[in-house]
Amino acid sequence: MITELSPTMARSITSVRPEDLLLKKGSWVTFSKTWAGDQNWAAGNSFEVANEPLVVKYPISRVAPTGRYCDIDLSNLVSPSSTIPAITAIFSWQMYPVKTQQLYQIAVGMKPGNYFIQTFIPANKYIYTVGATSIYPDINSPIWRYLGAKYPKDSPMDSPVWFLYTMWNMVPIILRLYCDGPDFEKMTVEFKINKCQLVPKALTLDQQSKALLLQYSNELVGF
Repeated sequence: MITELSPTMARSITSVRPEDLLLKKGSWVTFSKTWAGDQNWAAGNSFEVANEPLVVKYPISRVAPTGRYCDIDLSNLVSPSSTIPAITAIFSWQMYPVKTQQLYQIAVGMKPGNYFIQTFIPANKYIYTVGATSIYPDINSPIWRYLGAKYPKDSPMDSPVWFLYTMWNMVPIILRLYCDGPDFEKMTVEFKINKCQLVPKALTLDQQSKALLLQYSNELVGF
């Protein structure tokens, strides 16, 4: 569901480009056994990407005063209206596939600014936290709001190293953009959505070790 490379990859002398990190035709993907519900077709199975990268750039900007935040819901749960939505409209941004055996690999790049992102999968369930239940990224706390936060330097817009993965009818991924500057801030996040068609693939043990393993969100927390 989430993969991340060291930010130093963005400054590597080998000039790693975002497109070099995308899934391509022939790439292998395996899913842990904990996927269930509408994603049980993927649980414990392996697949091969059947198409070359088809990348859709999807920039989203929000303006907020210091100490305020805006939520971005990547799911397809709430459709926008047929007219251009107001900047304050509550809807989902439709970044999930619309049927099974499709996978969206989403590179998250952030434009420089005085803000950070907290991640919830699903709503109100923190992903980037420590194991202690009494310590969590409380957005209202002057101390704990920074716990596990992602800053623009962690995944720059021109060389993103933070990837989210979505499937049809999956639980919502919520990104909370918090303005941490001295004044109003325009917070811009560019999503590069790599739309992948998956076909079942029987992998050898060696191939499985080289495949991208996608875990369910509950496997990423609690330790």
